[in-house]
Amino acid sequence: MRLESVRVGELDLPLETRKVADDGDGCVLEHGALREHLELRSDGIEQSFHFKDLPTRGELTVRLAVSTRLKVAALDDGLCFGAGLHTLNYGGSLVLDALGKSISCPSQWIDGCVQITVPPEFVAAAVLPLVIDPLLSAPKTWALGLGAGTNLSVDAPDFAYSVALASWLLVWRVQVASDDRDVYARRFDPSWLHIGSAQAVDVSTSDWLTPKVAWVAGAGQWHIVAHQRTHASTILGPQVYNTVCLRRWNSWGAVGAKLTVADHHPFGGEPQIAIGGDPVTVSGGLSLVAWWRISGFSPLVLYRLVGADGSMTTVRLLPAGPNCENIRVSKSNGGTRWLVAWSERVSTPTSAREFRGAFIDRLGNVVPAASGSSLLFASVPTTGSGGPTEISVGSPDLGGVHTVCYPDSGTGSLRVRRVTSTGSMTPPASLDALATGWGLRSTVVETDGTRTLALASEGSFLRAVLLAYDSGTAAWRSDDDFLVPMRLPTNEVVVSSRFVGGPTASAAPFTIGCAAAHSTLSVVRVVNYLAPSTAGLTSGGSYQRIPSGCSEDLEIEHTAAPPTPGSTLRFSLSTGHLGSGFFVGTPANFPLDGICACALGVDGPVLVGNHLDVPIPPDPNLVGVTIAVQGFNLEGGPCLGQVSWSDSIRAEIR
Repeated sequence: MRLESVRVGELDLPLETRKVADDGDGCVLEHGALREHLELRSDGIEQSFHFKDLPTRGELTVRLAVSTRLKVAALDDGLCFGAGLHTLNYGGSLVLDALGKSISCPSQWIDGCVQITVPPEFVAAAVLPLVIDPLLSAPKTWALGLGAGTNLSVDAPDFAYSVALASWLLVWRVQVASDDRDVYARRFDPSWLHIGSAQAVDVSTSDWLTPKVAWVAGAGQWHIVAHQRTHASTILGPQVYNTVCLRRWNSWGAVGAKLTVADHHPFGGEPQIAIGGDPVTVSGGLSLVAWWRISGFSPLVLYRLVGADGSMTTVRLLPAGPNCENIRVSKSNGGTRWLVAWSERVSTPTSAREFRGAFIDRLGNVVPAASGSSLLFASVPTTGSGGPTEISVGSPDLGGVHTVCYPDSGTGSLRVRRVTSTGSMTPPASLDALATGWGLRSTVVETDGTRTLALASEGSFLRAVLLAYDSGTAAWRSDDDFLVPMRLPTNEVVVSSRFVGGPTASAAPFTIGCAAAHSTLSVVRVVNYLAPSTAGLTSGGSYQRIPSGCSEDLEIEHTAAPPTPGSTLRFSLSTGHLGSGFFVGTPANFPLDGICACALGVDGPVLVGNHLDVPIPPDPNLVGVTIAVQGFNLEGGPCLGQVSWSDSIRAEIR
């Protein structure tokens, strides 16, 4: 990396580089028109450019030529060299003048160079000297909560991302007494710098357990849900009850009043609760809350939808057996349906554990799938303790497909399957075959829209594997397999992605979180993970055709050339009617339930005409992005007697 050019206004500054100082922890390079300082710090290498004089005023541009074999990807305010956890981040720059006035400027990748541009209005008003100050660093973990002693311990983290607000909301639990745990929340930007202060979700004398959070896009708010435990004296003696409570965190940081989702019910064992968010930006938005309660001596799985205004649907019972447990809800519903998953203990005809699920639509109905309203992912014989019993489910990817992961005690390995919105599934695959030595660890999964990250605790490490499914070969593969050192033994793991609940098709960093504890010290930590994109985000080829369910009267065709940066894609319809056109945008899956048997496969604007040209900008960072196009015709068709829909075409940029 070397300083290639510096430009102020229309003037290129002359550069002559020589080394003038080296004190062991840093050095200074004299370039004539400016000085460059490099300083070793505990969090990376601080690089700064010092301008004592400027011959003119105007836009100030600094360009650094870079020689590397590492892949370059854009971050929120900077760049990432490499992939996975083995990367170097070149951050954005803080620009300061002599009076302390400052501005943040992103670092960009342009024509093989790192480029930092300071706006002309800031340069014009700046009092010299002027300093541009970026940081080179390795991926890091952030310690977001710290507790010491039996009381004041921190644990139970969960977080959800808002694409609209470009920020995370983290919730966690603090134990202040043996029977009193409080819940706090704090907002963070994409780089995990805090926005505002931590706020109390509940600091009463009640005991709040298992906090969970989800983003509700249409409402511009996060929904935080938890069990509230209370004690009561009855004629049968002391009893413990749970109440399912929910609070809404608005975009401006106000925590709403406590809502009671479910009245107090008898407590038995560790309470189970889950919540799924809603990326739909109309109708106020919804979240789905699911929990189990004891009825007699058997637990039942219940659920209801909660609106942005606090309204709720009626409490409903999932099609689950009498011995169900381990509830999970997809973090996002993908626009139409949530997937709820759970496990059941059955004894007929032989003792086994079944892993099941059901789709819930936006009206709160269980949606019948191809195999019935309850999906059977697997039936596993029970052998002794059998290891973990948890099932995990990720948000739907860009194709509306969920990844489900469950333990198979018979084989001693975890199994993964893909489940479509119609209930069809791929055959189960062994995670051990993709990541040797994985075994039966309790695992959570999440997607970045194209691939799935599976995560598990392994002592003082987090074990992770990045899974991809190629529908062309009907086979799974591992694109990355790594350990994250966390210093303390981890006991709770959560993973989320910036894609979750958002309309973007581009792959984005996962965020991995965990709670860890040792002796009297406990901590909540997070780490960002940028998935390597060199492995090709395949889905059976550059183009993929998704049936709409009613395309007999309208056909769509596309150019044969593969979609690449700088190319132009052409789509054509088998009609010349004036009422024909296209939806173009990101992949989606919106069944038109109650209207017709058709489905929309695109989230994006409408363009009129029977031919469509889609120019792709010549930007290599677009590789891996998927474009979706679907045609329509108003000449008369099966939808409302007026509209015909073509299949949707997904084009992945290579």
